Amino acid sequence: MQFRQKSKVNSYSLKAGFTLLEVIMVIALMALLATITISYYGNTVGNMNLDDAANAIIYDVRNAQAKAMNGADGNKWGTCFRNPTSGYDIYEIVSPPGVTACSGATIISTFFLPNAVVFSAPSDSNTTSVIFDKITGTTSADSTMTLAYKGQTRNIIITSSGKIY
Repeated sequence: MQFRQKSKVNSYSLKAGFTLLEVIMVIALMALLATITISYYGNTVGNMNLDDAANAIIYDVRNAQAKAMNGADGNKWGTCFRNPTSGYDIYEIVSPPGVTACSGATIISTFFLPNAVVFSAPSDSNTTSVIFDKITGTTSADSTMTLAYKGQTRNIIITSSGKIY
């Protein structure tokens, strides 16, 4: 009985490499994964900017409330949220409040919202003021400020009893 031996050259040459279809499928899959990763990363960074801005505002408003409760400088303390028609949205720590809360007040600190984060409440060209009473840290009315970034929003709520969240 004779066995026929296959040529090594022929058997390897037929099985080596990838087909064009396999290469195209791998490239398409990698492109799809890259697109998903990039869009997820962009949304995550945006949400982090929005959360960071909201947390910074809450911190600063609580700080102004604490100064009012401690009677710092013997004045009420507050925060003015400004949404100008043009320019950057800002909020200011003020003491003592002016006649109309923000108008004529002494500005202690001014803070700009991070890039692309804006106020949707107060609306364009409006200002909202939150003034804390001495000792009690309460306000005259509930207030809600809304931050927005690429369709996402975060509310900052200040109740008349002084709760900030």
